[in-house]
Amino acid sequence: MRFGSVNVRVTCDAVDVYDAQRMVHRIPRLCGEGGQCFDYRHIDWLVRKRGAFEQYICRHALFPSTNFHIAYDALTNTQRVEARKRYLQILHLAASSSASRVEDPLRLVQKSGEQFTADSVASLVEARAALTSPTEVYVTPVELDLYDTILTAPMPSGTALPTAPTPNGTALLSTSG
Repeated sequence: MRFGSVNVRVTCDAVDVYDAQRMVHRIPRLCGEGGQCFDYRHIDWLVRKRGAFEQYICRHALFPSTNFHIAYDALTNTQRVEARKRYLQILHLAASSSASRVEDPLRLVQKSGEQFTADSVASLVEARAALTSPTEVYVTPVELDLYDTILTAPMPSGTALPTAPTPNGTALLSTSG
């Protein structure tokens, strides 16, 4: 680990921490009294401490999207005792990979109607990661000569150009020829 100084930039909506020229962390700025912020990617202490999830004040921050909340509700309806532990395992999976990578497999497992665990979601996340590979994209080259001919070609006489508004609200209309 490198020891040194960091630069902190405070904006109207965030506090950004920079190491040299690279932003290493962004924290949303909370205004007013009692402002709290929790990043669901820092859930290690929730896993270790019993009852911390249920009693956490900002529990809404532990649901990155609606699908995660639906998954938690489904777990509490089917597995009352293990629901918190299994949801935190799924949340930990989202924190270690990314919420967007976990969201689609989570939705698929929920639609199947079967009981699901973090392991079943993790296996789907890994399977989808293996399927998705970068695709080859071919972009046809742009022929700029066509644009040059359009811009340099003379306009037929009497042809009106489009109107352009002026700062005082009137429109300028010009004709060529």
